[in-house]
Amino acid sequence: MNSTRTYFTVMGALALLSAGAVLPASAQAALPNQSQTSIGVSVRVLDNDPNHVHPEFTYQGHASNQWYPAAQITRANTWDDSRQGYDCYKAFQYTWVDHAKARQDTTFCFDPADQQFEPDNARVSASLK
Repeated sequence: MNSTRTYFTVMGALALLSAGAVLPASAQAALPNQSQTSIGVSVRVLDNDPNHVHPEFTYQGHASNQWYPAAQITRANTWDDSRQGYDCYKAFQYTWVDHAKARQDTTFCFDPADQQFEPDNARVSASLK
C-alpha cells in the first residue's frame, strides 16, 4: 500500500514538472506576457508571376528578343551531320535570362521541308555586365 502511494506521488510530481516545462517562460514565472511578436513572410517567384514583364532594351544597336544571324545566311543545300539539318548558321540575341540581361548564341538549321529549327543543346547564354 505504501509503495502504491509512493508511486502515485512520484507520478503526480512528474506530471506537474512536465506541465511546467511546456509552459511559456512568462507563465512559468507568473508574469504577464506583454510582448507582441509579429512575423511576416513574403515569397515572390518571378518566373511564375504573370504580371512581371521585363522591358525591351537595345544593346550594341540590337533590339532585345530578336535573333540576328552572326553572318550572312547562305542557302547552298549543304547537309550538317552533327546538327542533322541543312544550311546551318549561327545566330544571337539579347534577352533576359534568370532576371538578368544576357546574350544567347545558338545555331539554326533547315529541315528537309525547308522549315527552320534549332537543334537540341545548341543554345548558350552569357550574362551581360
